[in-house]
Amino acid sequence: MEFWDIYDENKKPTGRTMKRNDWCLKDGEYHLTVLGVVGRPDGTFLITKRVMTKAWAPGWWEVSGGAAQAGEESCEAVLREVKEETGLDVRNAEGGYLFTYKRENPGEGDNYFVDVYRFVMDIDESDLHLQTEETDGYMFATVDEIKAFAAEGKFLHYDSIKKAFEMWWLFWQLQKAFFRHALRLFHGVSDCSQQFVIFFVCRDLRIICLDLVCTAEEKSCLACLDHTQVIVGITACNGIESDRL
Repeated sequence: MEFWDIYDENKKPTGRTMKRNDWCLKDGEYHLTVLGVVGRPDGTFLITKRVMTKAWAPGWWEVSGGAAQAGEESCEAVLREVKEETGLDVRNAEGGYLFTYKRENPGEGDNYFVDVYRFVMDIDESDLHLQTEETDGYMFATVDEIKAFAAEGKFLHYDSIKKAFEMWWLFWQLQKAFFRHALRLFHGVSDCSQQFVIFFVCRDLRIICLDLVCTAEEKSCLACLDHTQVIVGITACNGIESDRL
């Protein structure tokens, strides 16, 4: 029989456990679940379709996830869930923990924290080994395709985890801009008066430096960036002031 740890409102273990799906939690008590968003370097994400025999949200698209077992750390749980549901070992993938949200269902005994992770790695379709009793297909979807499923009301947890997709989309767009600008520099056609440097300081303290010409679309992306997840510092050069961005 599977057991889950019970946490308090500050996400601290209480030392007590509950049986799986035995909805006995009081107000202020929670169990822990995890979600693992798995992507490829080309900016697409692995999503799976729930079988139609599911009692809840049949036929909807989702990412890998589930409940952390008693005594299991969050990071251990997400690695296990991704492996069980997709066959992928993401221990050496880029990325990791992103953020936590919580859901409260007063009177239902089912309150929970959700730790959201993102992993990026090269994936060959032959590496996938899906749980056929749980899934009815898969695809490597773009952010726009995922948004379309969400607009149809067919993507599980989208509103809660959408920034896990959008943050990567932003990085991908700026990465493409970097290569575009590098090509201009190579051919000697870049307007250096419009040049500036963007430093992304990520949660794991990696620093990605992009030296690029920023289009209107990219400026809009930067303006909408969630600063709680990625800190953006803009250093002007060649006489261009930061407030022009």
